[in-house]
Amino acid sequence: MTDYKTTLMRRLYAAGKLNLLNIVDETLAEPDKLTILIEICLSDEERISYHAGWALMYLCQKDKNVLTDVIDLFIDKFKKTSTDSQLASILKILYHTSYDTRKLLPYLDFLEDLIFTEKKQLFIRHYSMNLLLKIAKEIPGTRQEAIEVFKLAYEVFIVEHMKKKAANFANIVKKLV
Repeated sequence: MTDYKTTLMRRLYAAGKLNLLNIVDETLAEPDKLTILIEICLSDEERISYHAGWALMYLCQKDKNVLTDVIDLFIDKFKKTSTDSQLASILKILYHTSYDTRKLLPYLDFLEDLIFTEKKQLFIRHYSMNLLLKIAKEIPGTRQEAIEVFKLAYEVFIVEHMKKKAANFANIVKKLV
């Protein structure tokens, strides 16, 4: 499998969407390759870990349960990512995977900080809002706080599509209360 890991890392370095989808299909056909893809995603290999994360996100879109048994690895890495790109991948994986979202409750403040940190790329703020919405949908006790976060985001965001997203998410959660 070491040869496969080396080959996979090379493929991930310059990965386009089609290549990533091919990697996903290979992983679905040979599930023992999943461990290597996870290992690469959680590594601090710049660019390669990010692309491995995208492949895992596409994999989760096909099978929401594929990472359920190892989701704690991604939750543990959540606050310890080496780049915004890796953080974006992990946020998307946490969003697309089926698991008990109560595991994220200790990270709510961190997630909210990501939403409001102006130094963060818009895509990080966007994916953070998606994950907060998922948590609010699944955990009733988080809904009021999520509504307040989305309302505040609407007030402070400058970019119009982010303001609309925040308002939309606040309305979605309000309907659940």
